[in-house]
Amino acid sequence: MINSIGNKLVLLFTASILLVVTILLSIGVTYKEQGRIHNELNSLMKIELDIDLMRSQLWVFLQHQDEAAFKHIYQAQRNLDNSLNNFIGDSRYLANVKQMNQSLLGLLEHERQLLLAQESSLEAKPNVRSLSIKPQTLLHSRYNMIMQNMTEEVFYIHQTLLKASAKLQLTNLLATAAVNLIIAIITCGIAWRILKRFNAGSKALKTGIEKLSEGEMSYQMREDAMDREFARLARFFNRMTQSLRDSLVTREELEQQVKIKTAQLERKKQKLQFISEHDPLTGLKNRLAFEKALDNAVIKANRSGVLAVLFIDLDKFKEVNDNKGHDAGDYVLSSIASRLKKSVRSSDFVGRLGGDEFVVCLDLLESFDAVPAKIENLIASLSQPIIYKEQKLEVDVSIGVSYFPQHADNPKGLINAADQAMYRAKTGEGSGYREVGG
Repeated sequence: MINSIGNKLVLLFTASILLVVTILLSIGVTYKEQGRIHNELNSLMKIELDIDLMRSQLWVFLQHQDEAAFKHIYQAQRNLDNSLNNFIGDSRYLANVKQMNQSLLGLLEHERQLLLAQESSLEAKPNVRSLSIKPQTLLHSRYNMIMQNMTEEVFYIHQTLLKASAKLQLTNLLATAAVNLIIAIITCGIAWRILKRFNAGSKALKTGIEKLSEGEMSYQMREDAMDREFARLARFFNRMTQSLRDSLVTREELEQQVKIKTAQLERKKQKLQFISEHDPLTGLKNRLAFEKALDNAVIKANRSGVLAVLFIDLDKFKEVNDNKGHDAGDYVLSSIASRLKKSVRSSDFVGRLGGDEFVVCLDLLESFDAVPAKIENLIASLSQPIIYKEQKLEVDVSIGVSYFPQHADNPKGLINAADQAMYRAKTGEGSGYREVGG
C-alpha cells in the first residue's frame, strides 16, 4: 500500500472518477443500443405496414381483377421492395422475406401474362369468356400463402430482434454492474485503509501532546507504521521535545521571556485592533470605529457642548478611476485622507465609510458659528489638484453638514442627516456644501 495519505487520496479520487466514467459509459452504451433497436423496429414496422398494404391491394385485385387494381399491387410490391432494401439493421434477417418478395414478383408477372392472354382472347372472340380460371385460382392461393409466410417471417424477425436486444442489454448491464462493483469495492478498501491509518496517526499525535502537556519532555513518537504526513509531524514533535529539553532556563530567564512575549503580544494586539478599526488604504477610521467614536462624542456633547458631522463625497472620482486606473484612484483617496487629517484639530476625528465617502466629526465646539468657515477651508484644501505621475488630477467635493442636537441626537441619525445634505449639495456645480434643511 502507498505509504502516504495524500497518495491514497489521489488513488481514491482516481477510483471515484473511474467509477463515474464507467457509469456514464454504461448509460451511453445503453442509450445507443436503445436507439439502434428503436430504429430497427421502426424500419421493421415500415415493412409490416407495406406487407399489410400489399395484402389489402391483393384483396382489392381479387375482388375486381382489373388493370387498375393490378397496377396498385405492383406499386405496393415496389414499396415493399424499397423498404426491404432500406432496412436499418442486419439484412440477413430479411433474406427469406426478400426471397418471398421476389417469388411474389414472379407470380405478379405470371398474373400479368394471364391478363394479357385474356385480353387478347376477348378481342378475338368478344362473346367468349376465357377459361383460365383454374391457373388464376392457383396463383391467388399462392399469393395468400406468400403473404401469410411474409407476415409470419416478419413477426419472427420482430421477436428475434427483441430477444437479441434484451440479451445484449442484459449482458451490458451485468458487465457494467460487475465493473462498478469491483471499482466500488476497491474504493471502499482504499477509504477504509485511509481511515485506519489516519486514526492510528492521530492517536499517536494525541498521545504525544498529552505526554508533553504532563511535562514528559523525554517522550518520543515512533515514526514507523505511520503514513508520510504523520511521520513528518512525529519527527517535528520529537525535534521540538528535544529542543525543549535542551533549552530549559532558569526562573528569572523564564520570567524575562514571559515579559518579552507579553509585550510582543500586546503590540500585536494593538496592531490588530488598529487594523480592525481603520481603513487599510487611507489609515482613517472605518465605519464601525467612526460610529463608536461619534457615540462617545455624543455622550460628551450631551453634558456640555455641541458637535457637527460632515459627510464628504468626491465628485469626478469615477472619471479618474475609469480613465486613469485604480492605482490613480487609490492615490487620490490617500491624498484626500492625508489632507483631511492635516485640516482638522486634534479633538476632531475623520473616517472613511467606503468608496469615495468620508466623514468628519468637529468635536468640542462652543458654537456652530465657525463651522461654515471651516468647511470652506476644507473645500479649498480638498479641491487642490493632485499630482500623480506628473499628471494633474482634479476632483470636486460635496459636503453635507448635520448638527447635534438640532438635527439628530444619535450617531447614525447625524450621519444620515449629513448624507442627505450632501446629496442636495451635489445638485450644484463644482464643490459645495449643504446643511440639513439648507
